Amino acid sequence: MDTSSHDPVPFRPHVAGTQPPYDAPPYRSTGLRHPSQPLVKLPHTVTETTGPRFTAEKFPAVIDISVADGRAAIGERIIVEGRVLDEDGRPVPETMIEIWQANAAGRYHHPRDQHDAPLDGNFRGTGRVFSDEDGIYRFYHQSFKVYYRLQPATLKIVEELQALAPHLKLNADFMQIIADGTGNEFKQSHNKNWSKHTRPIVEAFFHARHMLEMVCKYADELAEPPQVLPSGWATFLYLYNLR
Repeated sequence: MDTSSHDPVPFRPHVAGTQPPYDAPPYRSTGLRHPSQPLVKLPHTVTETTGPRFTAEKFPAVIDISVADGRAAIGERIIVEGRVLDEDGRPVPETMIEIWQANAAGRYHHPRDQHDAPLDGNFRGTGRVFSDEDGIYRFYHQSFKVYYRLQPATLKIVEELQALAPHLKLNADFMQIIADGTGNEFKQSHNKNWSKHTRPIVEAFFHARHMLEMVCKYADELAEPPQVLPSGWATFLYLYNLR
């Protein structure tokens, strides 16, 4: 059957057992709010299959939740990252991800949270980012700890990537990113200017790891070069200067 490219693609129905139940006794509040009548299934139209759409222009990103108005919050810093995939394991780009986090004392910045833990005026606890073309998102939280693990890991990944094709030079732009992130010894005082000193370390690691993931992915999936470039394949070709 000839189907127009504009026809909506329906969502895959949930497979029984893959989603939490509407009424979950261990989660007591569901007992009051779960549907008591059978759900009414609505047909999927373009509205449902193409939206809603959120953009960084309308919803500005809030990447670092550990700082408010230039002042650092109390507590340990971490980096949170993940990947948005659809039911078939394909990356979902340009997806808005929001988080809501309690402060170091365990209290949320919300009027309904009235327990006796103190508030932190420099911690609002809400963050927002958008996934990239490969569905990856990252919340950066300032931390000097990234140096001790990320730089050696980055160099090890690059070493393995080069070992796969020792006769080929790795892409010059990629190697410059790696050099920027691994070429300088990190000092705790650098955390006062996190964007200048620490961010290159994190970016070098994520670039290297993404390349490694693409190598592992397509080594298993592709027996021969594809006619249409799948997501991430062009990146792999650029890494070895094959495109």
